[in-house]
Amino acid sequence: MEQPSSYFKDLVRNYTAFARQPLLVFQLVLTIIYIPSMSLWVPTFLNFVQQRKGILINDYLLNIIPAVDVSIPLSVFCYMPVILAIVISLPYAKNFLIGLQTYALVTTLRMLTIFLVPLEAPTDYVHITDPFMQSMVYAGQVINKDLFFSGHTSTMIVLLLMVPQRWKSLFAFFAVMVATLVLVQHAHYTIDVIAAPFFTLFVYQIVSVAHSIKFVWEEGKVYINEQVYELSLLPKFLKN
Repeated sequence: MEQPSSYFKDLVRNYTAFARQPLLVFQLVLTIIYIPSMSLWVPTFLNFVQQRKGILINDYLLNIIPAVDVSIPLSVFCYMPVILAIVISLPYAKNFLIGLQTYALVTTLRMLTIFLVPLEAPTDYVHITDPFMQSMVYAGQVINKDLFFSGHTSTMIVLLLMVPQRWKSLFAFFAVMVATLVLVQHAHYTIDVIAAPFFTLFVYQIVSVAHSIKFVWEEGKVYINEQVYELSLLPKFLKN
C-alpha cells in the first residue's frame, strides 16, 4: 500500500479534479443515497420471498459436502475485503464510483432474479450468523430464500473489479474463499454461486461502457471506448 502522505495527496488531487465534473458528483451522491435507502424496502421484499413456496433443487455438489456452520470465517472473509477495498480504491474516484454503481445495480438485479426464481433453502441449510445483516437487511427475521444469485459472491466480484491490478490476485482469493464457504454452509445452491460472477460482470460492463460514452454534438459523433460512431442526421438537425 502507498505511503500515507502519498495516499492522501492522491486522494485530494483526484477528488479535486472529480469535483469539477458536476455530473459525476451528482452520480456519486445519488449512489451513496441509494445504497443505504435499499434497507427501507428490502426487508418487506424479503419477507414476501420467505412466505412463498419455492423449488427445492437436488444439488449434487451440496449432497457430498457436509453442512458446517462457518459463519465466523465467512464474515471475516466478507467484511475484511470490503473495508480493504474501500481504503484501496477510494483515491481512484472514477473507479470507486463505478464500483459503487455496480454494487447498487447488482443488488437491484439480484432482487429481480430472486423474485423471478423462487427457491427453497438447500437441504441441511445452516443459517449464517451475521448480526449486521440481521439487523440492517433482514430486520430481525430469519431469511433463507434469498438465493439466486449469491449476494456474498457477487459482492466479492465487485470488489475484485474495483481494486487496482496489483491487488486483484488477493481479492480473487477472497472471492474463491467466500464462494466456497457459502457452499460449505449450504447457504446457497451451486448455481447461485456460479451465476453470481456472470451477472456481476454483465452489470460492470454496462456501467463501464456508460461512463466511456462521450457525445460531441457539434460533430454529430459519439465516442464509446475510443470508438467513433457517426450520428448522420444530427448535424443536419442542429443546422436547422
